[in-house]
Amino acid sequence: MKHVLFVCTGNTCRSPMAEGLFRLYCRRFRFSNISCSSAGTAAFTGEDASANAILAAKYYGADISNHRSSSVNVHMLDNADLIVCMTSGHLRALQPYVPQEKLRVLGDGIPDPYGGTLKEYLRAASKIATGLLDILNLDFALEIKPFEKEHIAELTRLERISSSMPWSEQAFLTELTNDKARFYVAQYAGSVIGYIGAYNIMSEVFISNISVLPSFRRRGVASRLMRHLIDVSKAEGAETITLEVRVSNQAAIEFYKGFGFVDAGIRRGFYENPKEDALLMTKELTERQ
Repeated sequence: MKHVLFVCTGNTCRSPMAEGLFRLYCRRFRFSNISCSSAGTAAFTGEDASANAILAAKYYGADISNHRSSSVNVHMLDNADLIVCMTSGHLRALQPYVPQEKLRVLGDGIPDPYGGTLKEYLRAASKIATGLLDILNLDFALEIKPFEKEHIAELTRLERISSSMPWSEQAFLTELTNDKARFYVAQYAGSVIGYIGAYNIMSEVFISNISVLPSFRRRGVASRLMRHLIDVSKAEGAETITLEVRVSNQAAIEFYKGFGFVDAGIRRGFYENPKEDALLMTKELTERQ
């Protein structure tokens, strides 16, 4: 059984609507192995959901009239497999206490309708409903699989879309027989939507590729791939993971920092099309003496 915790500020508007709608979707789509709850970063215990939140949730088919607010605590955070925050501010507040891989912002963030009209609550509920479908699809229906020959055609198409220096079919074919290669694909509804490629050489893992289809970016796919590679690397006894990223790619740099990667140096003129330096980043997997 996996548990999802929804977090907002007061736990009377957004996160109760998210919890109620998520329960509804789990019943409709028959996800019997998922449970959920909600809490607030600055909530008072025992308060009712706001009247407009109850009405907005009811409009989408969920009954949250019996909801009572809770303040988020360490026990809740530890017991959750996935923590879905309503805004990036909530996520930042929880980062010191929760592994990065457990945290997610719902959609592109849900503005607080507190004190607003029913129309504003319905707008928030609509954004919540859309974001929840992504979570069910990408966090619970997405599959991470070892790279196989059957994936090569889709991977080369993905490379042409995403990379200024795309890999060829032959390049991928070569990795099938490379015992140092650790390549994994993210597959959704039977199609490859992303992949990560790395090499484990004498307990040091080097990431060479990570790519996601544009329409699936910022939806947790890259995080799932990275978490999988980190788990595999730890299981194999690797000590470090290293990667290179364009110095101008601030979004990717922040993404890697969220997984514990730190700056380790610069490789001058490493990239082509356009010419650019590479930032070398590394993550320690074991505590060195």
